[in-house]
Amino acid sequence: MYSSLTEIFKILGIVSIGSFSIVGLCAFLFKKLFDYYLKEELARTQSNLQLKNEKLKIEIESTKQNKILAFKTLHEERALLIKDLYSKLYLLKVEYEKIKLQETSLSFEQLNSIEKECIEIQKVVGLNRLYLTKSISENLNELIKKFERTNEILKDLFSIGENTFSSMSEVSNYKPDQEEIEILHEKLISLISDIIELLDKLEESFKLLLNIE
Repeated sequence: MYSSLTEIFKILGIVSIGSFSIVGLCAFLFKKLFDYYLKEELARTQSNLQLKNEKLKIEIESTKQNKILAFKTLHEERALLIKDLYSKLYLLKVEYEKIKLQETSLSFEQLNSIEKECIEIQKVVGLNRLYLTKSISENLNELIKKFERTNEILKDLFSIGENTFSSMSEVSNYKPDQEEIEILHEKLISLISDIIELLDKLEESFKLLLNIE
């Protein structure tokens, strides 16, 4: 009897040890599988994050390049506008200087040319004001007002208007008095000086845009 009980306990001991061994093995395998799963999941997460990061970098770089291109285009357009305004103002300055030197005569062609150029400058400024700095825009506004006042003085001084003279020779032979000439000279000198000042500003702005000395 005693021997039988001993045998039973031995068997139970072996079974218990075996059971614990199986449970331990299962736990070990489960831990290994779980660690493997975590490792794989972490690798996938890192890979996804890396892909998203690369995609974000590409998008940021693309946005940056688009902005650079937009600003470059804007600078080019501003540079072309400034170049155009500079040319028109310079030619207008030359015309006013001619009038100042002539002193006593003015042709229809001269005045028409000047008025057309003034209107063209006013139109260009109005359509492209957003491209201009506040300082240049304000200077141009004042200059345009001076153009208008000076041109009116020229018309009145030389009596150039509809049906005022019957021929060009009459206009050419008209001689304003000296006081009127002096007033005109002062206006022209002031106007030409303002044009030169604005030309300098446009040149400085143009060089700044193109990054040239």
